[in-house]
Amino acid sequence: MFRKRLKYSFENEWRIVRLLKRLEDIGGGVFVSPFDPASVCRVIIRPTASVEAELRRCIASDERYTHVQLEVQEPGPSDSVTV
Repeated sequence: MFRKRLKYSFENEWRIVRLLKRLEDIGGGVFVSPFDPASVCRVIIRPTASVEAELRRCIASDERYTHVQLEVQEPGPSDSVTV
């Protein structure tokens, strides 16, 4: 079982554990599962996310996702890392 950290308890999301052999391997160690695009209303990313441009292109060009809002969220004080 996987648990979410308490500092992320404000997030509403679904987490699913699935067998890798049932997922689509899209390369780079990324595996995806089919889902209903209507079930996504917002994607939240950090300013340093390397996929921002790709997400914006997908949302703008794929009619299945034109309803999705992309939100770039600044890290909060509890997100800082001390090394």
